Amino acid sequence: MNIKNEIVQNSLRCLQHPATWLSITLLFVNDHILKVVCPSWITGKLSDFAGLFFFPFIVAAGLSYLLSRYKVPSIRVGQIAFGFVGIWFILLKTFPLVNFLTTGLASLLIGVPTKFVLDPTDLVALFA
Repeated sequence: MNIKNEIVQNSLRCLQHPATWLSITLLFVNDHILKVVCPSWITGKLSDFAGLFFFPFIVAAGLSYLLSRYKVPSIRVGQIAFGFVGIWFILLKTFPLVNFLTTGLASLLIGVPTKFVLDPTDLVALFA
């Protein structure tokens, strides 16, 4: 596919960066191995830090397609994506209804049961 849109290309470059792949790998290993073998406060926070690192890039890639016709600058798409993910993370970790709905949606999208712990102490990951 030939993508000429600069905003889309920038978003895809961020997703292809080795640090992004490392954070996705860390999230996968942490959630499927470390939390099973040695669950702890640290394994809980690792998932939050890893997810907050790469998820805004996924949101930015989606937004870049939606906003490309409006000539929104790349920097603005990034700001919207990071802001959206930050606000959603706060709501996910502090509001039971948002947690319940997000868990259901994630389970539906990926086809396996998911769980997001309702834990306001996880908000420390926003400093990442």
